[in-house]
Amino acid sequence: MKSDDQTLILRKKVVKLHITFDDIVSATNNFADDNLIKRGSIADVHKGKLRSNEQSDVFIRRFRPSSGLRYLKFLKEVATLSHLNHRNILSFVGFCDDNLEMMLIFKYEDNGSLDRYLGDPNLTWSQKLKICVGVANALRYIHKVTERYLYHGFSQYIKSTKILLDKHWEAKLCCFGFHINNDNNNDIIHIEDYINNGVALRSPSQVSYVYSFGIVLFEVICGRKEPIGDDKSLVSVATRLYEEGKLDDMINSDLRKQMHPLSLPIFSQLAYDCVKKRPRMVLIMGRLKDASDLISTHERLVR
Repeated sequence: MKSDDQTLILRKKVVKLHITFDDIVSATNNFADDNLIKRGSIADVHKGKLRSNEQSDVFIRRFRPSSGLRYLKFLKEVATLSHLNHRNILSFVGFCDDNLEMMLIFKYEDNGSLDRYLGDPNLTWSQKLKICVGVANALRYIHKVTERYLYHGFSQYIKSTKILLDKHWEAKLCCFGFHINNDNNNDIIHIEDYINNGVALRSPSQVSYVYSFGIVLFEVICGRKEPIGDDKSLVSVATRLYEEGKLDDMINSDLRKQMHPLSLPIFSQLAYDCVKKRPRMVLIMGRLKDASDLISTHERLVR
């Protein structure tokens, strides 16, 4: 099938998700600086209130003409996002392709992204563990989707900035890149950036996102974001301390007080294994369940 024919077929399939350029201009106050969340090398991210969609708060990825993104790949991304349906996947609202624009529109969650709360003592260990369980559920779901539709994975690695939190502190994973290559996006910390031994992972796959999920687990338990300053890698420091039996030195003290004594070794070993051994998602889910089961036990003990 010619690419032009494929483009027309895809466009017809997703036409109900089309949002007009005028609606987006109105939602973002003409892309006002006050509504700019961040600038990226291939796309800028804006927030807004979409009046055509029940006054929904949204964020918009507006791809730059210089990104090199092909329209067919953009439509494939739209079609794939429209198939996702999971409580821990951020809701996809629609797209805009008017005036040669390429924009993806998602629901904006009340509490922003996880990276803002890594060191926040007001977010409890129970809540943070629930968030990690939610992300793991989303990853397991995505892995099934990629197998079903014969994708080779998604090109964005898991980061705490890509985990949004709703008003109930439920995790919502976002910004996947099933068909959009983000390799030249300077805002994305690549797997290779974390590896000090010079071994690069293969193309995006379950192995790579398990590795990056391990980084998120270390961020959660240590209460700080990768990297940790002066170009030091949190994951390299944390894995070394774990191997030396000294990871306690990095653990957030407020979190430690809320943990069952067995919860810390379970969680820290899982983070280490994700980085070093890349276990399967079924094993990851089992370990997180073990850690979750200990929460109620610990809460009964400290009452």
